[in-house]
Amino acid sequence: MPRSFGHISLLILIGTLLLLPSCSTEKDAALNVGYHNMTARYNGYFNARVIMEESLESYRAAANEDYTHILPVDLYPTKEDIPMIQEKYETALEKCEKVIFRHSMPSSATKNKDEENCRWIDDNWFVIGVIHYIRQDYLKAEEVLKFVQETHLYIDQERVHEARIWLAKTYIAMGNFPEAKRYLSFVESDMQAAESNTGKNKVKLSQREKERQKKQDKKDKKNGVKKKAPFPKELKDDYELTMAEFWIAQKDYKKAIEHLEKAILLVKKKKRKARYEFVLAQLYQITGNGDQAAYYFNRVVHSNAKYDMRFQAQINKALNATSGGETIRKELTKMLKDPKNEEFKDQIYYALAEMEFKAGNKEQAIQYYSLSAFYSVKNDRQKGISYMKLGDIYFNDLDYLKAQKYYDSCVQVLPEEYEGYDQVKGKADGLSDLVFHYETYVYEDSVQHIAAMSESEREKYLEKTLKQIKEDEKRRKEEEQRRLVDQQNRLKNSNTTAGSGSKWYFYNQKVSSNGFNEFRALWGQRVLEDNWRRSNKTSYSSDDPDNQDNPDSVAVVTETVDSLTVDVLRNSLPLTQSALDSSNNRLINSLYMLGIIYKEQLHEENEAIKYFTRITEHNIDHPKVLPAYYQLYLLFKKKGSSKAEEYKSKILNDYGDSEIAMILKDPEYLVKKQEKDKEDLNEYSQTLEDYRYHRYQNVIAKCNEIIATDSANEFINKYYLLKAFSIGKTQPGNSNAIRSPLEELYKSSPDSEEGLEAKMYLSKLDKGQPIVQSDSTNVNNQVQSPYIFDDKLEHYFIVVFPISEGNSNATKIKIANFNKEFFRSKQLTITDTQLDPNTQLLVIRVFPDLDQANNYKMAFNSTTARPTLGQIPTKFESFLINSKNFAKLFELKDLKAYQDFYKEKYQQ
Repeated sequence: MPRSFGHISLLILIGTLLLLPSCSTEKDAALNVGYHNMTARYNGYFNARVIMEESLESYRAAANEDYTHILPVDLYPTKEDIPMIQEKYETALEKCEKVIFRHSMPSSATKNKDEENCRWIDDNWFVIGVIHYIRQDYLKAEEVLKFVQETHLYIDQERVHEARIWLAKTYIAMGNFPEAKRYLSFVESDMQAAESNTGKNKVKLSQREKERQKKQDKKDKKNGVKKKAPFPKELKDDYELTMAEFWIAQKDYKKAIEHLEKAILLVKKKKRKARYEFVLAQLYQITGNGDQAAYYFNRVVHSNAKYDMRFQAQINKALNATSGGETIRKELTKMLKDPKNEEFKDQIYYALAEMEFKAGNKEQAIQYYSLSAFYSVKNDRQKGISYMKLGDIYFNDLDYLKAQKYYDSCVQVLPEEYEGYDQVKGKADGLSDLVFHYETYVYEDSVQHIAAMSESEREKYLEKTLKQIKEDEKRRKEEEQRRLVDQQNRLKNSNTTAGSGSKWYFYNQKVSSNGFNEFRALWGQRVLEDNWRRSNKTSYSSDDPDNQDNPDSVAVVTETVDSLTVDVLRNSLPLTQSALDSSNNRLINSLYMLGIIYKEQLHEENEAIKYFTRITEHNIDHPKVLPAYYQLYLLFKKKGSSKAEEYKSKILNDYGDSEIAMILKDPEYLVKKQEKDKEDLNEYSQTLEDYRYHRYQNVIAKCNEIIATDSANEFINKYYLLKAFSIGKTQPGNSNAIRSPLEELYKSSPDSEEGLEAKMYLSKLDKGQPIVQSDSTNVNNQVQSPYIFDDKLEHYFIVVFPISEGNSNATKIKIANFNKEFFRSKQLTITDTQLDPNTQLLVIRVFPDLDQANNYKMAFNSTTARPTLGQIPTKFESFLINSKNFAKLFELKDLKAYQDFYKEKYQQ
């Protein structure tokens, strides 16, 4: 038959079927069944599948995946991205539901309800289940997929097996691994049974057995007994992939590898196979099999996977390879020269750094890690990891000062969800005190050294230093300008390689240039250095961090270099006795803290001894000298050195009345003191409780007792205050009686916290004011909010647009474009209305209830909407409001009150 004639015949047949007046689902005539089969297949199943697959393909092509974690075996939209596909999937869902309602055979009026004559109904049910799975509505997916595989109507359909696989996927997503395993075991059993009846494994029957089987089949058909459809071999790969998902979810990567390897042999589509090979390589990587990981990463490199996956495969191949190092280095170096890798240079340099570090070339590794951090323009994770590696290198080399700088830079940029973030932050925080005290020590030592020079010598030194500072600043600005130009060029190159017209920030030359200029306007010209955000940083005349121990370096006060003069430098020096005393105080305190940090935190006892010894060598009368002697005694005693006794004798002879001397004389001294402190605390707590319960006479009596008999009590100052308060409660008019304990307290301890409080209370008494209020209390009735929470009411989405921002038309157009692109079927409107002289509201309406309004809010604030909305979600405040509260808001015109209500009710 000619092809054109065949098409005409098909059209005539379709037209005839559509015009048939008797295409009822209650009749099982051939024409009826044919019509309903064709309609159910194409109007529902086929069209819905096309919508789903096109939507998924589009999502997967645009998705930016996190290659630092094991990729999902198959990529589906995240919770944040689901609102973006919601409308298309609603359309697909509606098509399938209509087909099931209109074309099921049997229908509600059919006599034989045990037979489904329309063989595409189960397929439509299956698609509905998959849609719910993709939208992460797992309870609904479970309900539908269980129906498909359990109902008697579809027992003879192959779709039952696929429904079981997807049901297992649903349970894996829900974390219900026992149920997932149960359904996968059903699939495995059916698959093995099907294999045993095909090819070489097929069981041969005798003639008599064949005749008996034939008779049984006729009998079953007559009685309406359905046979289970054999497992289709094209579903084997789905089973193996789901088993891999099952074991990955439970972190049993070795078992996952077994099933993924089988699946890869079965998959035909090259792009799908490349993804599975990438995941397999990651599994080998995490299980420590670098050679196999490199092998599969290499397969992905030479596949037709999307570019970012092939790039990541090349990087990971380099990180896992145990041989061919020189060849891989050449490949990576070649990649650096490729313009389309401009935005990936940070990862290429990181791979080179890792290779050099493994090869023992630490200095070269440090250089590459630094370049990786430098070229991380938008990849904060990579920048943070590179900083962390540098920090680890210096930490292991016991160079804690440099290590802290890199750890601190790391936590500034590394995402908090990074697996090792807390450990890095702990190191940065732990070492920050070390850096602070070291820099303080170096600074004070430097300025004291300069202050000790003769006047003529000092003036020459300051003039020379000022000249050096200005030359260094000029050189720094030139270097900074070069770096800024380099960075702008990298952004332009990213734009060039990515193609023109892209919406993404770094691919849009105009937008990225504007952002670059905004950064310059806000932060000025900044050198590429650690902690560039910090405004209060101590600068040294030397740019080399290795020279910070140089006593001839001079610290520069926080002045711009252009305004620096010799007088300014001179004024920062401790040239008077009081300034020198303050400098010595800071120096000794920092030396002591350095010793404690090295001893207690870093367990570097020799370094601790060095700093404690420097305290004793300064020959300065300071409160930290005695504790330094005691720390040296403890450290040398631990070493078993005879120096311990020398320091003990020094303490007993020169500081015999001190608490430390008491400890050395009586090993039980601290135990006794702790017992005494505990008793004092209990007594004070009881006295405080008496005060709270208005037992003021008891309080006054106890205060008098402690003040008279126990002046060493650590709560003595608080007892003075309690006595004054209690007198103020019992004798509010007796100013002299209230004043007496306050004056005693201020006289004995004027600089203490309580002494300063006493001075303040005495001032109040001088003005005739009471120091405590009477015991009568005023109960403030809590004001009830005028707003109501009702999630069933219609809701609006509000964007707060300050009048000071000017015309809102540009913002309205962007929001309208967003609505058209993502919520076309909702027929949303956007209006603007003025709430008060300073505030305009952009109102997007109307949503039937809170759930649908929330879907819109999630989409509005998602990263996927950023190309359309720009900075609107971050620049302007937005919230949801129901119709009744909207009217109340305009009645009261109190935006702050509603925002408080919104935070309490909507953002819990």
